[in-house]
Amino acid sequence: MNLYIDKDNLISIIKQNKHPLYPHVINTIKRQLKVFFNFSKKSIESDEFILHFFNNLTEGYGDGKNPIFLEDSVFPPRPVLSECIETFNAETLSGVYLINDSNVDRFKELGAVLVSKVGDEMETFNSLFLKRNDYDFTKSLKIGGREFKKWGDLKKYNLPLTDIVFIDRFILNDKSNLESNLISYLKVLCEHSNSCVNIVFYVEKKKVGTNLLEVMNSIKSAIASVTSKSPNVTIIEYTAQRDMDSLEEHDRTIFTNYLRIYSGDTFNYWYSTSLKKTKGRNLIYFSLAKKEEHDLVRDLISDLQENINFLKANKTGIHGDRKSNYLNFN
Repeated sequence: MNLYIDKDNLISIIKQNKHPLYPHVINTIKRQLKVFFNFSKKSIESDEFILHFFNNLTEGYGDGKNPIFLEDSVFPPRPVLSECIETFNAETLSGVYLINDSNVDRFKELGAVLVSKVGDEMETFNSLFLKRNDYDFTKSLKIGGREFKKWGDLKKYNLPLTDIVFIDRFILNDKSNLESNLISYLKVLCEHSNSCVNIVFYVEKKKVGTNLLEVMNSIKSAIASVTSKSPNVTIIEYTAQRDMDSLEEHDRTIFTNYLRIYSGDTFNYWYSTSLKKTKGRNLIYFSLAKKEEHDLVRDLISDLQENINFLKANKTGIHGDRKSNYLNFN
């Protein structure tokens, strides 16, 4: 995952060196993230306050990589405009932005990417730590347990997003499950988004027991009620058979710009009465700030893209808007 940081935000982090999260933030910058400094190295050479910290920060920088100075070509370009998000790609849409700009609040309010203004850096990193207040990138929740009795209990772990990819071959198997599970959870995930969200489903065709057009329209209406913008919805149906085994995905997984969410059982957890129906035990959130998790999702995207390419070539199985920032349907 990329981190883009302005000089004023760097100074702000240095000044918070007594904060309990400070050592965890430094370790994350050094060990987990690819760092882009929105200033030139020359601009800090005469500043002993920054330079001492900077030398410690970059010492032993993970995997032998070096931070990158963007000199005058800062990212995102300034002044930051809300429209600039349309120029982002899959890599930058999963980036973290510690920036000082007069428009930073408006940019953050898009809910599309993770943004911190000066002074809020520790809070931003704690979001990547899944509110653990520790160097921890995983949160496991017992389904029906004290912390997770309904979908709304997961709001605290929300991170900005532009895309949701939902891999669960059973998620569309029963119309009666939709409102109390899929739609309710999607509304929670999108709660802080004020931009158009791309939602992709990867399901097994023989497990689909609902009308796809009705499902897509229901999702569009529900998400528009939360974000004020109708989402793009795409459903990929694959057929699992002997000569097409590579298309099958057994694990139930969701990934967004900053999260991988894993469930052993289908995400159909609750009856419409709110009583628990699943036999599954845990739901696990993984922050993509951890390089290992980020790499796993990149591999997953690559595998899904191969399957999509196969289905495109055979002109079958892809329905809806065909829009995603992480998968190519063209």
